[in-house]
Amino acid sequence: DEARAFLQTFLLEYPVHPLRPQGLFLAGWTEYRCGRPGAAARFFSTAATEAPRQAGAEPGGGTDDRLVPAARAIYWASRAQEDAGRRDEAELGYLTLLRLYPLSYYAELAHARLGSATPLRLEGAAPATVEGTDRRLLWAQQALYLGWRQEALAELAPLLAHPEGVDSGRDLLAAARLLRHLGREATARHLARIAVLHHAPELGARERERAWHLAFPTPFAGLVEAAAGRHGLSPWLLFGLVLRESGFRRCATSRAGAVGLMQLTGPAAADAARDLGLPAPTRDRLCEATYNLRLGTWHLRKLLSHYQGSLILALAAYNAGPGWVDRWLERMPGWDLDAFVEEIPFEETRTYVRAVISAMRAYTWIYGETPGTQLGRLALDHSRSGG
Repeated sequence: DEARAFLQTFLLEYPVHPLRPQGLFLAGWTEYRCGRPGAAARFFSTAATEAPRQAGAEPGGGTDDRLVPAARAIYWASRAQEDAGRRDEAELGYLTLLRLYPLSYYAELAHARLGSATPLRLEGAAPATVEGTDRRLLWAQQALYLGWRQEALAELAPLLAHPEGVDSGRDLLAAARLLRHLGREATARHLARIAVLHHAPELGARERERAWHLAFPTPFAGLVEAAAGRHGLSPWLLFGLVLRESGFRRCATSRAGAVGLMQLTGPAAADAARDLGLPAPTRDRLCEATYNLRLGTWHLRKLLSHYQGSLILALAAYNAGPGWVDRWLERMPGWDLDAFVEEIPFEETRTYVRAVISAMRAYTWIYGETPGTQLGRLALDHSRSGG
């Protein structure tokens, strides 16, 4: 009650405040957890209208972390309506979420709540394709052609400092292609993602396709598909996980000592190698794509088995460790998994689960399949989800 009173006072006294959308969501969440879904829906709906919507109705909106507040508020407004017995209003909300943020984590939840493979439409204007207009791009291209890599990067530096302020999606896409040639894969993906999320109507159909493929590439495709097939996993899930974990860098190393494409730690790698009858892991072995993918997919499959097929719980355990996830399940018995994610104490793990599922959804759509079939129905209590 004290938290509820504080939030309501804050919302009354600060009708215009940068934290107001967050306050509205927290007020809705407090009502929802106290069993008042009707009141919660009103707060969530208001939060949805006031949350940032930088790429609101643009094709593919929702794979950018900054778009999570709006998608999250729409989802929980719909969820609360459903719990309040207003199924028609809830379905309309879920469909609105799928239209505005079709590749987001919350769209995957909406698909699961709807219980059907609702068609995904990513449309936009398709003007004639033209090259970037920023003169710095031309100079960078010429420098790269002459083999002057540092000079090319120097020309691109002002654009890279503030990519969100660039007005032209074509300039961003042209810069992304140059950066890819310069070996700056992560920055190229970032620029391509901004281009397609924030400037989609400006881009032609072929430009949008290039941008999506730059933002969500498929290195090691044969190895990833083989590893996924060996353990009955979706290759799009693996691509999304590897993109998040290592950015497809073979020998990426985290501060915690995780190594390789799937960022395996020593104990997890050792357990997987022993189970598979493979040589014990060393740093050099973990930097080998085939070896790392074999161990990583085995580890992920074990987590999925432990949590009886729950992708949400398996991903949370992949990031934080099953010990933490099991503790959280004990503290939140019977919670639906969508609510469970919102209450994960570690921000890194909450973000990780959302990001991997969102990337999986993007890969699924970009490479020719229908998203919305990976999570299954989410009305699962934890007694059926492991722990």
